[in-house]
Amino acid sequence: MAFNRFQTYLILRITFLIITIFSFFYILYETELKMVIWLIGFAILIQVYYLYHFVEYANKELTRFLESVQLDDFARSFNRKKYGGSFSDLQNALTNLFQKFMKVRLEKEENFQYLQTVVQHVGVGLIVFKVNGEVELLNKAVKKLLGINQIKNIHTLEKDYPDLFSLMLKIKSGKQSLVPLEINGKSKHISVNATEMIMKKQKFKLISLYNIQSEIERERLTKELEIALQIQKKLLPDKGPELTGYDFSSLCLPAKEIGGDYYDYIQMENNQLTIIIGDVSGKGMPAAIYMTLTKGILQSFIHPSLSPSQVLIKANNILYRTLEKNFFVTVILGFLNPEDNKFVFSRAGHNPLIYFNAAEQNLSFLKPNGIGLGLDKGEKFQKSISETSIQLKKNDWLIFYTDGFTEAMNKQDEEYGEERLSTVIVENIQYSSEEMISAIKNSVKEFIQDRQQYDDMTMIALKCER
Repeated sequence: MAFNRFQTYLILRITFLIITIFSFFYILYETELKMVIWLIGFAILIQVYYLYHFVEYANKELTRFLESVQLDDFARSFNRKKYGGSFSDLQNALTNLFQKFMKVRLEKEENFQYLQTVVQHVGVGLIVFKVNGEVELLNKAVKKLLGINQIKNIHTLEKDYPDLFSLMLKIKSGKQSLVPLEINGKSKHISVNATEMIMKKQKFKLISLYNIQSEIERERLTKELEIALQIQKKLLPDKGPELTGYDFSSLCLPAKEIGGDYYDYIQMENNQLTIIIGDVSGKGMPAAIYMTLTKGILQSFIHPSLSPSQVLIKANNILYRTLEKNFFVTVILGFLNPEDNKFVFSRAGHNPLIYFNAAEQNLSFLKPNGIGLGLDKGEKFQKSISETSIQLKKNDWLIFYTDGFTEAMNKQDEEYGEERLSTVIVENIQYSSEEMISAIKNSVKEFIQDRQQYDDMTMIALKCER
């Protein structure tokens, strides 16, 4: 708009100048008034001067504008009112344009600072260097990864990291490679990626460095845990005991890859069956190791000549000397005599044994005295441990479980609890032991919904069918 008005103003001046010149020559040939001729001639000179100065000033303003753009100098102002009119519009337009340039420049600087901040704080190491090795960018992740300070040329890396230096020079754009490094006495595997680019007619190479040692260690640990899980599964019974007149089922669900829960069936020489369920405090690998230790110790003492409480007393003596002080083991250990359907058991601090009396239609939680294995040197444990005897009859149930079931929590931090467990058991009394455990597992799963399993869950269901 301002340039249009400037053009109009210029045309008017030229038109007025032509009219004045025409008037000059007309008067020159038609009249003798020399004074008027001189005045009109002088007016022509003034108009030519002002026209020249007008155009020259406009050119200077535009030149200043273009120089400012070229030099990125947007601090200049064009708001001078010397000529007014279209010149004022032109000056205002240039000033507004400068302000927009300044705004765009500030936005670019902010974006640049933002990107610089992001680049410096990303976890991937980034190096940008020219063909001659001159470093343009080196972020914090590279310094931390390689244990270096600011460097000006990548040739500085050749002494300490020759393999990495060589790879950085020869690796092509879009390629990826691995290089093992020894950094501060620690082995690391570095993933190297390259991107080549041209900026301002210069060739640059962007190298990204990422330490994948943690991924390698994680993969190795995963494989070790898989092996440990397979070993742990082999330590647990692969199927229930084949005992005439009894229906057995069991379930073990570790909270992690491996857990500290344990159950077992051991057939003794006098045809009695030992039933064991245990829970090592804690979870994961340490609990699994102590679970294996507990299994071996208990198996070594199980004999017809010893009662359940005597087996636990002997096991406690060893575990107290073996376990770390912040670990202990809770256990229910009992002998089932299939000849008279009698079950005698002791409880070392474990969850109650659930007994359903079919004749009386009564469900009870049996909690004979006893503290966990490994908590006491021996005297207190021996005094606290006791034995309880149950005479099983047809359709009676025994449910052994670990606290992973009753202490399972939903999103509202409510525990599943013994009451819900009792309700599910009573509702499924008429079914098989396998169906019983499946119903309990599904009930707990529905209760906790999407909440992650917190503790190991182990259960044995026994139904007397004679």
